[in-house]
Amino acid sequence: MSLRHEWADARATLGASGIRVVEAGMDVEGPVALDRGLGFFVKEGATNILRHSSATRCRLSRALTPDGRCLTVELTDNGRTPVPPVGGGSGWIGVQERFAAQGGRVMAEQTADGFRLALEVPWRGV
Repeated sequence: MSLRHEWADARATLGASGIRVVEAGMDVEGPVALDRGLGFFVKEGATNILRHSSATRCRLSRALTPDGRCLTVELTDNGRTPVPPVGGGSGWIGVQERFAAQGGRVMAEQTADGFRLALEVPWRGV
């Protein structure tokens, strides 16, 4: 499992399900210490969209913060997720614990247009 692999898989799976996928940001591969966890985050996020939302659009984005110290990965969609995934389900608890131990944070919120799942994790010195 890697960020690059799970990103491509999410794009293909969501697209095959009829969800229009837009990608933003740079093609960045995480440091080895983070790569598996980043891949797991994207996989869990895409699964959440497929199982719990009625989304027709999804935006996958990844970028370094302006100061280059953190990587942000986001999955946003125009669906309605009945229960925010953060704090619920063993997969999300594992994601939260993994990135909290590395100084990161996972955020989930209902937005005016749908749902946003984001991860911010320190990038330098990992």
